[in-house]
Amino acid sequence: MSLVRTIDNYDKLKAIKLFENIDPEFIQTFLHDSREKNLVVGDILLSPQKHNNYVYILLSGKLEVHLDSLENPALSLVRVGECVGEISIIDTLSPSAYVVATETSVVLELNKGTIWDMINGSHTLAKNLLHILSSRIRYGNGIISDHLEAQKELQYIAMVDSLTGLYNRHWFNDIFKRQFEHCLTGDLKLSLILLDIDHFKSFNDRFGHLVGDIVLKKISEAMLTSLRSSDTLARFGGEEFIVLLPDTHLPKSLAIAENIRKSISRLALEDDEKNALPKVTVSLGIGQLMMGDSETSLIKKADDALYKAKDQGRNRVHVF
Repeated sequence: MSLVRTIDNYDKLKAIKLFENIDPEFIQTFLHDSREKNLVVGDILLSPQKHNNYVYILLSGKLEVHLDSLENPALSLVRVGECVGEISIIDTLSPSAYVVATETSVVLELNKGTIWDMINGSHTLAKNLLHILSSRIRYGNGIISDHLEAQKELQYIAMVDSLTGLYNRHWFNDIFKRQFEHCLTGDLKLSLILLDIDHFKSFNDRFGHLVGDIVLKKISEAMLTSLRSSDTLARFGGEEFIVLLPDTHLPKSLAIAENIRKSISRLALEDDEKNALPKVTVSLGIGQLMMGDSETSLIKKADDALYKAKDQGRNRVHVF
């Protein structure tokens, strides 16, 4: 059925975006050989697996666009008056997405030759087509931008401890590997501090985990203010924290660790209701990179030194 018999008034022609601001008589001279295509729910109009030679204009119903697979969520909807298939007419490649009917629909099918004849005969139609394609590109760019932002957010969530806001062990392991190799290659000093909150299990048992979380946050903040911009701090797990001190000799590492210990011991802690909490202390162990060390052996050095600090009475720094 031709468009002349289907669309019997100018208002219907004006509703088609491709034909905006174009004389309806001009349009009708090109559309006598056009035909309608009826679709039922689930009919696939366009597919990346099938070459396309038509532009389809949706006259009624609704279509969905899916990338890669019909199993993926719909990327966008095609509404009455909009067209699909024009990109594959221009670049002569297969469609880049699936277009499927989500309800009973009718489309106007315009073949490739008719479309090019109309473009050659009307600058306005060419501009309309450019506008449609530009909108598609901007929409696609928006989808890509949203995807990248979501990806960044997921990466951030994967790297950051949600309670303290510090980087987590997974992130630290990656940074530690790079810094370790850098210091080995450049023959630079490297120190590692492991820190553990003294008697934290008893503190949690007495005051509850919610108050314990407050203490973890306060200790994280105190540690950050005690470090240099080049130092790396992460929550290692539970009440344990780890600090990487690149290009740092042992005396400086010891001074930094003592500064951390003192700043935490001076904290005035309160719960959410402003009730004073007991002072907390921390024990710290330092491992210094030496010839023949591996990443694992350096962490073990710091861990062994930490346990020595605990054995010697806690609230102190011990060097391996």
